[in-house]
Amino acid sequence: MSIATLAPITADRTGTVFVHDVISTHAQHSPQAIAIATSTFKLSYAEFEQRTNQLAHYLHRQGVHRGHTVGACFERSVEAMIAAVAIWKAGAVYLPLDPGYPQERLKYMLGNSGASLVLATQLTASQFPEQQLHIFEQLAAELAQQPSHAPEHQLTPDDLAYIIYTSGSTGKPKGVLVPHRGLANLAAAQTERFGINSQSRILQFASPSFDASISEMLTAFFQATTLFVAPTNDLLPGPDLLTTLRDHHITVATLPPSVLALLDPRDLPNLQTIVSAGEACTAEIVARWGTNRRFINAYGPTEVTVCATMSQSLRYGMAVSIGNAISNSQTYIVDEHLNLVEGEAVGELLVSSVGLAHGYLGLGDQTAERFLPNPWSDQAGSRMYRTGDLVRRLSDGSLEFRGRIDHQIKHRGYRIDPGEIEMLLMEYPNVRHAVVTLHHDHNQTERLVSYLVLHGEVMPYYRDIYRYLESMLPKYMVPLSYTVVKELPRTPNGKLDLAALPEPDFALLTVSENYVAPRTPLEQQIAAIWENILDTPNIGVLDDFFDAGGHSLLATQIVSAIRSTFAVEIPLSVLLGVEPTIAATAQLIEQYQIANADDAELADLLNELDGLSDEEIQALLADEGALTA
Repeated sequence: MSIATLAPITADRTGTVFVHDVISTHAQHSPQAIAIATSTFKLSYAEFEQRTNQLAHYLHRQGVHRGHTVGACFERSVEAMIAAVAIWKAGAVYLPLDPGYPQERLKYMLGNSGASLVLATQLTASQFPEQQLHIFEQLAAELAQQPSHAPEHQLTPDDLAYIIYTSGSTGKPKGVLVPHRGLANLAAAQTERFGINSQSRILQFASPSFDASISEMLTAFFQATTLFVAPTNDLLPGPDLLTTLRDHHITVATLPPSVLALLDPRDLPNLQTIVSAGEACTAEIVARWGTNRRFINAYGPTEVTVCATMSQSLRYGMAVSIGNAISNSQTYIVDEHLNLVEGEAVGELLVSSVGLAHGYLGLGDQTAERFLPNPWSDQAGSRMYRTGDLVRRLSDGSLEFRGRIDHQIKHRGYRIDPGEIEMLLMEYPNVRHAVVTLHHDHNQTERLVSYLVLHGEVMPYYRDIYRYLESMLPKYMVPLSYTVVKELPRTPNGKLDLAALPEPDFALLTVSENYVAPRTPLEQQIAAIWENILDTPNIGVLDDFFDAGGHSLLATQIVSAIRSTFAVEIPLSVLLGVEPTIAATAQLIEQYQIANADDAELADLLNELDGLSDEEIQALLADEGALTA
């Protein structure tokens, strides 16, 4: 049987095809095809099948069976992919855990999900209780003793495939319960639209804890093609990511628009398909990337198995739409009373799909509020999900994204419910009310900010609030400004008036008791660069770049400014690999300038020697030896 005749090519309408079964088919018919590759390692489908089977049997021997939840805490790696598929082969539920999350959040996710054990590596194991841990490096000998055939499973399409936690308004993250039913449907729809075939090389860009990583896995594994896995430093936006895409001949990548803005399409002739996702796409991005390749704009909340709609390949001058519903899905646009709107009117997007999640773990009221019976379907039990996103239908029938009906935020590709952060702030001593929102500065830099109403006159120390939230929330959910107001502004009808909030004061966070001013002209120049790009005054030379509001996208601007100001090229991974402070950056620049000067001196010497005969060079070396004797 050829790859072209395998089940993944056609959209799965019954939900009876499972990811792990498809991998087993590939291992039988295309055993030498490469399933996963890194810069130094390749794993064939036959080897992938054996290793996932052995881990699945090991999990069974640890008491893991159908419906049990297993945590998996990995950086991007081959082991992360093996763990996910092995959990499914064991009939269990995959719970991705981000090693960058605070311990308190991971502890809550484990307890709330009822995870029976955690798979991790030595690098990610420190966050978890020892009795729950199973560390990959320590399992090699025992795994090698396990059977290499696939264990039998009694899974049904409605059994859970994975639980992914998203931001929740109650002050705690909420677990989205995603069944197997929609996975094959998603893979079939995306492999067809993305033009994926057996020669494709798909980049694994998303963090394993982000549901976009599920899409990257499925599109590779359903077509017996290669998923390329790179470490985080090789995926940093800018030159590092460019090098990875170019040198490893990536043909398909799913990237947010803010990352695409930092890459030049002319440098990536092999990149045949770009999928823009995670953020609202702009006409500028389409104009930049929509030539000589597929450019797909994809949209979807976690609750609909990653993707609800996809555009056709967009070109310069076309409307920037999120396209239409993927196969076996329907979209509806309704008003505030859930009546269908007419024409091109703006309304809330509702999605009905075979990929709909069961709901939220342990949150019956929220599930009932967001997952509704579908009155427009003649299929018994059909449901639809209220996305909270505003759209309108364009004249060609595609959908245009128009924002939110509530205050939910999309920040750096992550969906954030401000209520979760606000609840934690109001649990902090002396804070009566809190509001969290997004702020855009004059550089259009997007940052999370908060406004506080206090119980009394005692002013909090803002860095303590920051550290408190940092211990509870992922970094991207921690506000970078804490502005005290007497009362929160309201509109005449009593609603919160976000537009009337004052400008946030970022200096309150960056100016610390240990503030150290720039001590040299070089540190002064670097401080000026930081303060301009971060739009924050008085950054000390020992202040942390990330604490001052920085992230990897802004770091690329720092690298560019250093290049133009000091004529040195410092890789982003090097800049962020050391202590990310002005003082450390100054030392790096000095080291690179010395190295550049040595290289220039060597080049001059080589040019001088190039015009000499062998006899003249020997005479010159003899004279040099005499001088140093």
